[in-house]
Amino acid sequence: MANLGQRIKVIRKKSNMTQKILAEKICSQSVLSRIENDNETPNAVVLHQLCERLGITVEQVLSTNLQNISTNTDTLKKLRILFDNNRYTELLEYLKESKCINELHEDVELQFYYYCLGSCLYYLEQDYKGALHDLQLALNYTYSPNNHYYTNSEVLILSCIGKTYYSMGQEQEAFYYLHESLAAIPRVAINENAYLLTRIFHNIATTHTMNGTYDEAQIYLDRGIKFANELHNSYYLAELFVEKAAIYHLQKNEYLAVEEMNVAKGVAIAVGNKKLAKEIEERLLEWEKKSNSSS
Repeated sequence: MANLGQRIKVIRKKSNMTQKILAEKICSQSVLSRIENDNETPNAVVLHQLCERLGITVEQVLSTNLQNISTNTDTLKKLRILFDNNRYTELLEYLKESKCINELHEDVELQFYYYCLGSCLYYLEQDYKGALHDLQLALNYTYSPNNHYYTNSEVLILSCIGKTYYSMGQEQEAFYYLHESLAAIPRVAINENAYLLTRIFHNIATTHTMNGTYDEAQIYLDRGIKFANELHNSYYLAELFVEKAAIYHLQKNEYLAVEEMNVAKGVAIAVGNKKLAKEIEERLLEWEKKSNSSS
């Protein structure tokens, strides 16, 4: 496509990013130079990865007026920070009060908006029907089972739909979507945001916990922990250990419950998640009080 490379170059410079930084682990700097000079057209995977590193979408670089990108990017970054840190109360307020939807025009932007909204309805209001509506709306913006590869958001939304179906008492639909999300992971284009997929293992495991299939839950928690460690990233790692501890507590294995919870606390402190660290400390104190009162 004519001028695609020039667009990438303009956005890179607006982001104060060098060719070396943008190209790292995606393509060689010489290849990026040829792309920016419109002497080479990137394949779909490379284009997708370049756009993710620039903090924009493929649709934006292909069709949006470049002057609008910075505004949209700021809005999306705000949504991402709140969502990734499970700050659902603030996220819902921002979604409703800022009218940020008026700043979002591309399919992937609207997809993330409804993904955030559906998640808020699920976790804050337990409005599972409303959550399912928004999550399915989000998925339908871009998803097709015939895609050669999936985005992180598409796979995450699949798992969230599965968990929501289970909360609605529709077990068959729940595990169908959960297994679809797990099967889709190998078809996600690998990039620095792949760590977000750790959340899928948490969604699957917590659904098994609700189902009372604790052994299955532990399997997926261990897979999630291994996945995070292989990526050398701590995103959602503390939450995985919290769930492991909760299962041991349900099984009356207090020693392992406390051990795993302390690991979770250490991870939460290490990544600066003060809110989760405080919640873990409160739960440990609660367990200690119950243990003392029963002895």
